[in-house]
Parts: sequence; structure tokens; C-alpha cells
Amino acid sequence: MDKQFFVDNLHQKFHIRNVDKNGLGTLYVIYSLGDFRIKLSLRIKIYVEQWNKRLNRAYISEVLTPLDNMNNNIVNQKILRQQNVFERLKLYLCENPESIKCIEFVLKKFFYNDMKVSKKLPPVLQMRRYVRESNNLKESSKERYNEGINVFEDYLMTNNIKLNVFEDLDYNVFVNYIDYLFNRRTLAGTTLAINTIRDRINQLRIILRGCEYLNDKILHYKLPKKKGDNVQVYLDENEIRRIYDLNLSGKEERVRDVFVLQCWTGQRYSDMCNFRRESLKIEDSGIRIKLIQSKTGKLVEIPVFNELAINILKKYNFQIDFLEKSSSLATQVLKIIAKKAKIVDVILKNVQRKGGNVIERKYKYEMIGTHTARRSYITNMLKKGYTKEDLVKITGHSNGSSFDVYDKQTSHDVTEKILSKESNKATSTTNNADNMIREVVELAQKNVLLTQENKQIEQEYVDIKRKLDIITFDSICEELAMEIPSENDFIGKTTDGEWITDEEVKKQRKEKKKI
Repeated sequence: MDKQFFVDNLHQKFHIRNVDKNGLGTLYVIYSLGDFRIKLSLRIKIYVEQWNKRLNRAYISEVLTPLDNMNNNIVNQKILRQQNVFERLKLYLCENPESIKCIEFVLKKFFYNDMKVSKKLPPVLQMRRYVRESNNLKESSKERYNEGINVFEDYLMTNNIKLNVFEDLDYNVFVNYIDYLFNRRTLAGTTLAINTIRDRINQLRIILRGCEYLNDKILHYKLPKKKGDNVQVYLDENEIRRIYDLNLSGKEERVRDVFVLQCWTGQRYSDMCNFRRESLKIEDSGIRIKLIQSKTGKLVEIPVFNELAINILKKYNFQIDFLEKSSSLATQVLKIIAKKAKIVDVILKNVQRKGGNVIERKYKYEMIGTHTARRSYITNMLKKGYTKEDLVKITGHSNGSSFDVYDKQTSHDVTEKILSKESNKATSTTNNADNMIREVVELAQKNVLLTQENKQIEQEYVDIKRKLDIITFDSICEELAMEIPSENDFIGKTTDGEWITDEEVKKQRKEKKKI
């Protein structure tokens, strides 16, 4: 062989071809090595809309029919078998490098299962296979476990350690790996944080346990103590708007749109690929989306009310199928986007490293990742006054303690919320008092007017009544052909209450004397 060959340069991926008008296509496996490329049919069909490009898996979901789930499960089993074949192929090439000259022949022989590898896979390959095939690890976590295996493999290569069987990974190799982690440098030139080292050790132990390598000393190794601040940031509504308003294109635009949508739905990055057009419901009350969360398997219903989220859904015709395969790659792009949006607040972070606790100054955009969106949703919704009990049902958290980690409200945020509420109460009370005073004044004014009107009406009534009495008396006198007396002629009243004249009084007196 004149050229170098590295087995990791041999790639396998799956692709759907020969799609009919109903969206049903045939699944192919594609092998590539440099300029060499070959595609082979798996002789199995799947609907394009039920294929997860990022995970190379068919969807299994409550949204689909039982028949679709059954067919997709068969597809996933076929893919899993094919991935095992690929691992055997790579091991065969490592042991038989001369066969690389006839790579196409070897590929086809392995594809049709004509060749066997008798030896067991090396420990590192078994560890990778466990992570890939394990049902105990969440899909969203497998990427981090693979990163941990990469770090462990770097340690083995740096120290020229070869593991042929798991027994070669003894306690001394494990302890030296921990020393390697303490001395390992990041891209910024700093040593790893204690929390990162704890995570790497835990990942390795979980993988070893999954591969059924039970070394008591390794499994019961006491982890370094956690110290320092667990500082995690969130974005307020103004900062999210600034990211949304950026003029971006290509990968940056897609990553930005998914992130903003996460900020107003509260879902994980891994859940975004489960957004299906048929899961969307538009009703008079608003837009809602139903999806099954990748990590928990919970069916959640999400209200979509924010203008930015609705605009993004419309932009992509309510179909989110533009995700980057790796959330870590998306995180790198997000940091660039946040820097462009001038999210440059300085954050002080107390970090424990090899030499002790260190106060680090970081710009806020450096601490932003895909999961920042989930923290932002929860914190902003709490600031709006929504309760923890309601939000848990949307975010899918299994308990309140895991939810509380996402609450990033500061004492300043809580103070602002309390003062705003009390101010509204005071304003409301003042308004009520003003309204009451205004009503009393108006009522008093109405009563004064009514009193004046009543007095005027009463006076008019008296005048009218008096005039009516005079008119009535005049008419009686005319009927009796009597002379209408003047007021001076009335000097008294009879027992019947009638007015009598002076002449009548004299006449009555004479009659009494005669008697």
C-alpha cells in the first residue's frame, strides 16, 4: 500500500431513494471512503416524513398509527443489525489491511453476511457499540458519552496504552486517566473544571458497567467533591428579540430560528426534530403543538402564543426539519450569533480547578448553548406570573426539584415583579377611590338639582292649586247669580268651613234675638 489508510475514514450512512408519489421510498446504506462510494439496498421501505435524518432512525411515536410504528420498528432493527455488521467490517480491515485494495468486494461480502469475525471487538469499540445500541441511555445524552469515549481514547493514545481486552483496563490505568483529566487543557488554555472531570469519570463507569466489566475498585471510586458555583445563564425577552432581529443566512439562520423557537416553547434541542405538521392544532383559542419528548417519552402539549415563535413556524411551513445533527455544533454557532447580537454582559464564575477555586470572568455569549433556551422559557414565564405547577406540565419535568434548577430569576427580578404587582394594586385602589369620590360628588350634585327642582315644582303646584280654587269659586258665584265678594268681605268661617260676609253675620244675630 502506497497510501495511508485510517479505518475511521470509512463512513456509513442511510438514505431513502426511489420515493413514490405517496412518499414511500426504499432505504439504502451508503459506504464512503475518500472518493470511493457505494450504495446497497436494504430492501426495506419507509415513508420519508417518518424518517429522522439526524439520528438515522425511523420515528416511533404515539402520533403515528400502530401499523406505522410496527413497520418503523422493523426498519430500526434492520439498521441496528447493519451497524453491527459495519463494526465487524472495520475490525476485519484492521486485522487484514491487504483487503483494502479490494474494498468494494469486501464491503459486499460483509453486507450479505458471508464473512465472519471470530474475535471479540476491542474494548473501545465495544464501548462505542454499547452507547449506540443501549436503551438505558437517552438519545440526547449519547453524544456526550461518545465525547467521553473520545477523551478516553486520547488518553490511551497519548500514553501508548493498548487495550486488547477489558481486563487490561485495571485500576492503575483508571487512576492515571483521572490524573490525565486533571492536567488536560481546554482550548482556552485552562485545566478542566472539577464538575467536568466528575462527568467524564461517571460516563466511563456507566459504560463499563453496561459492557459488563465489573471492577469493584473502579466502580466504587470516590469522585472529587463538587465545589464552586454552578452558574448558568438565561436570556430575557429583549435579548431573545435582539437575536431574532439579526440578519443571518445559511446555517446561522437555521440555528437561530430553532433556538428562538425553543425559547418560546421550552423544549430540548433533541425534541425539536419531533415537531410534526400533523401535531399542530390551530383553534380559536390559539396554536398548540403535541409532541413526545425524546428524553422522557412524555406526551406534552405546548401553547404557542409568542409572535416570534409563530413567525418562525410560518416561515418553515410548520415543519422543523432543518436541525444540525450535533447539538454541540449548534452550540458553537449559537455563541457566534449571541456575540453578533451584542450579548456581552460580564459574568463572574467561581470554578474549582486543579490548583483550587478560581474566579473567572466570562462574557454572557460564551456561556450560551442550546439548553439556554429551556432555561430562558421557564424563567421568563415565571417572571410573567405563571406558576411552577402549570409550567411543569409543559416542560415535562418529572419533579419539582429538577424544574427548580431552570429557575434563574435573580432577587432583582423578583423585586421588580413584587413592586410591579403592588404598584398595580395601589393604582387600582387609587382609581377605585377616585371613582367612588367622583360618583359621590355626582350623586350630591344630582340631589341638589333634584331638591331645587322639587321646591320649584312644589311652588308651582301651590300657585296652580290656588288659581284653581279661585276659578272654581268664581264659577259657583256666577251660577248662583251672586256678587263676587272681594277678599275684604271675608271675615270668618262657619262651622262648615265656608266663608261668610258681614251682612250675614248681622242677620244671624237679629234672628237669635227674636228667638
